[in-house]
Amino acid sequence: MVPRGAPGKPRLSKITQNSARIDVLDATPGSYDVTAYVNFPGVDYVKQVFFTAYAEAKLALATVSNPSPKAALQVLGPVQSNGDPCDLITAGEKGTFRFRPDKTVFGVPTYWSSDNAEFLYFHTNVYLETTEWRLAEAGTWSAEAPDEFALVPALKEEDLKCA
Repeated sequence: MVPRGAPGKPRLSKITQNSARIDVLDATPGSYDVTAYVNFPGVDYVKQVFFTAYAEAKLALATVSNPSPKAALQVLGPVQSNGDPCDLITAGEKGTFRFRPDKTVFGVPTYWSSDNAEFLYFHTNVYLETTEWRLAEAGTWSAEAPDEFALVPALKEEDLKCA
């Protein structure tokens, strides 16, 4: 979710097998862009996905077919003081990584090392209800990346910072 002209900072607050919840703290009236990516690999029986929004005032919703690749990172990744995602991030002792909108994992853009040997991707485990950033080797990249390719345990969110 990307607030346009609002001071609220969106954060993913809960994810389960059946739902994902994003809260906007200190939100003010205004326009917000919401981006959702839903994928069920190998499943053809899911025909609908529902979006629910709660607000104190009347809402007007519209569908946009081509969202910004940075929209998910405004909620899931480290952001600059103005709320925009970082083009370069540091990941603790792992080094510096560059934003790559053309290389996504489950619809979320990734960050790649300067030598393109490794990348950072956002991982969601709906069974354990956890979300985390992981590091993987470049040769394992896939838009529908499986769990098995993580090189290291989850990176701490506080270790990911704008460079």
